Parts: sequence; C-alpha cells; structure tokens
Amino acid sequence: MRWRRAAVLVATAAVVGGGTAAHRPADEQQPGVSTGVAVAEQAELVCPGDPLAGVDGLEDVKTRVGTSARALDRSVVEELIRPPADEGELVLAPMQDGSTTTGESGRAEDDRRHPDGARVTATGQQAPGLVAAQLSSADSDDVAGLATTPCLTAAAEHWLVAGGGQAGRQERLLLVNPGDNAVSVDLEVVGAEGEDEQSEPAAGQDIVVPASGRQAVLLDGITSTSSEAQVVRVRASGGTVGAWVADRWVDGLSPSGLEVVPPTADPSSSVVLAGVPKGEKARLVVAAPGRRDAIVTVRSVESETARSVGVETIPAGSFRSVELPDGPEVRAVQLTSDEPVVAAAEVLGPVEDDRRDLAWTVAAPAAADLVGASLPELDTAGRRLVLTAPGEAAEVSVTTAEGGEASTRQVSVDAERSTEISLDGAEAVWLRQESDAAVHAAVTAIPDGDTAALSSAPLLPARVTERSVDVVPRP
Repeated sequence: MRWRRAAVLVATAAVVGGGTAAHRPADEQQPGVSTGVAVAEQAELVCPGDPLAGVDGLEDVKTRVGTSARALDRSVVEELIRPPADEGELVLAPMQDGSTTTGESGRAEDDRRHPDGARVTATGQQAPGLVAAQLSSADSDDVAGLATTPCLTAAAEHWLVAGGGQAGRQERLLLVNPGDNAVSVDLEVVGAEGEDEQSEPAAGQDIVVPASGRQAVLLDGITSTSSEAQVVRVRASGGTVGAWVADRWVDGLSPSGLEVVPPTADPSSSVVLAGVPKGEKARLVVAAPGRRDAIVTVRSVESETARSVGVETIPAGSFRSVELPDGPEVRAVQLTSDEPVVAAAEVLGPVEDDRRDLAWTVAAPAAADLVGASLPELDTAGRRLVLTAPGEAAEVSVTTAEGGEASTRQVSVDAERSTEISLDGAEAVWLRQESDAAVHAAVTAIPDGDTAALSSAPLLPARVTERSVDVVPRP
C-alpha cells in the first residue's frame, strides 16, 4: 500500500550535522510510521523589549533599543537541504499593536523600544536558520551600559542566573508570551548557600503573562534582596514564554552596568561558558538544584592554555559564588560535575569617567547543529566570535552575513583551547561543526577605549529542518 504523508511537522533543532540531513534507519521506525526531515518553512522568535520599563509601581528608566533579525543565506541553506520554494517573508513586529517592519534581502531591523516585547516571524526561504537579537544601551546618570541579548524560541521552562546583592542592584524578570492565550508562570528560586535554599515563594507563583504580551516583575520583591545572585527556574503552563533578567546596578551615584541576561543551559554535568570577557573582576555563580551535593571541577580554557581554577562542593538546593582569577581577552570557563548544575559568570568592567559596565556569560550549547546570532548595529565597540573546544581539536564552518552577502570560512580550534575571529562589519554569524569534537561559541563586545562597554551573548540553535512524519494506514 502507498505511503501517505500526514499533515504533521514537529519542530526540532536543526539536525544538519556537517551538512547532511539525518534520517532514522528503517529498522528503528515504529510500525506504521516513517520519520524524516523537511526544511523549516516557518520560524518564530520572541525578544524582551524595553528592559527597564513596565514594572507596576516602578518608574521606567529610558534606554536605547535596537532589534535585528537575519535569515540564513539561500546559498548556505542549499548546502544543508533543499530550500523552500516560496520566497516567504521576514517580519519584526511589536507584541501588541503597532507598525511592523518587513525585511529586505533577508534582514529586518528597527530602533523602537517595544515596551511589550517583540516577535520575529519568518516564512518560506526566510525561515531556515533564522536568528534575531536586541541591543540595549544607555549612558546617563540613571543607567549606563551595553547589553546584547538573543531573541528566543519560546519554551515551557528556562533557568536564569543574574544579579547581585550590592546596594543599588536591581533585577527585573521579563516574560514574553507569543501565544493567543494567557500563560501562567511559576518561579522556583535557588538560594545562596546557608540561606533558605531552594523554594517556591508565594509571590512567584501564578504570574500571568497576557496573550501576545509581556509581564515584567521585580525579582527583589520575590526573592531575598541581600542574595549574591538570583538563580531562578521559570516554568510556564498553558503555553510557552521567552524569559530574561534585566540586571541594572547604580553604585551610589555612579551608574555601574546594564545587562539583559538570557537563560543559561538546563542543569547538566558538563557546562561551558564561552566568551567570558576580560574585566576588572570576575566571578562564577554555580547552583546545584538537585537533591544531592555537587562536586564541581572548574577550568579556564584560554587561547594558550587550559588551567585549573579549583574544585567546589555545592550543597544540594543552593548556589555558591566563586571568584575567578584574572584571565586573558579570550577564554571560556568549563565546569565538570558529578551532579547536574546550572551556572553563569559575571564580569565587572573597569571604571571609566565614574561609570562601569557589567556582563553575564551564560552556558552556550555545543554547535552539534547549526547555531547563530544576529548582530545589531553597534558603533561604540567592536565584536569578536569566541570559539572553545573543551575537549578534542575541532573543525567548524563559520558563516557571516554582511551587506546582503554571505561568506563561509573553515576554522580549526585546538584541543582544550579558545580562539577568536573578528566580526567587524558582520550583520549575523552562524556556526556548524565539521568534526565530532564539541565547540561552544559566543559573541563578545570589544570596548573601543572610550567606553566601558562589556557584553557577551551565546550562539543559540538556528533551526533549519523539521521532523516530518509519514503514516501508513494499518490493514
């Protein structure tokens, strides 16, 4: 009997490996079902919007916001899978009412603040490899700093690590719901060692995020204001959300940094924080959210060496803040643990003209499939791509887009080393592994000497394919 294709497409990460689509062997298929892959013809990402606006009872703080989205060039898609026949459309729009921006030549951008968040949708040839990001910046007496954060695929769960206990430190949780129905969000908080430890505070339950909208809440009102950091698990029911923490610090009268922190990787026994910038001071925040203590080995993977930072025992249900030694311009922090952990690294920049910036580096996924990042226009700093091979030597393909054209180069990363590539002029970057060895990547901002700007953003999965399901009617 002839196979009949069911109208079922299940979104997955881009299973392209080194450019070959993966199919399940026939002898592994379930009776009556055949699975394969098809090119992605629809994609959607959500962006946080104005980071310091929208909290009830709290005055908004003005920042400059720019958002950009980029589709993977058709010539590159053709190396992975046959592109969609339809040219499609790329649209950047506010979550609530407002004018939309339609992309040209595979790129869309605007400089609106989007107080309710934004969404990026792509169809046809604009969908494969879609990436988007938001750049927030400020230089005033109220806030100063630079934040580059990826727009996300909405999900039912996120882990966030950010913030600090200094006077003048403030963390806002930003939740964006792209769905047509309201979503309820519950927060689980992991406390500092010796504090209340893991808990589900009453004020962090049943947070309602409106349909096609955003909810911003002050984390200080939910967790301990004296905590050295905020380690929060976000769980959504009734839909999916994007989640970020807007981390702002004013040290006395001195604005001391702004960061919009995306989720870090889910709990794992192996964590790599790629692209930890060089600064005046750095620390690692690592949490053990399980029921058993975690013994964690920490290494600094640099351009010339990989050196031990130490071994830490993290009590179950709590986090610890660990000072990191001074490092070079290019490095990653690698954690290996006997129990799943979540982690992120904070860097404080030097004081320049009574101002400083801060940056958070979250865990970047290995580039087993295509990963990428959009690069909103930035005049005050350069950018570099930091690549880390925490184990064996690796080969990767790096594709950059500039001026409507794409170029690809092959890059070798030595075993247990980090390396960098300049991204000056690039509008977006994508990466895929060409060997079995794992590579993690992030984009960091390079201050131009006249600014204290710091920023780090991970390269995240950029979906090229969908899993298709063929169904055979049973006799």
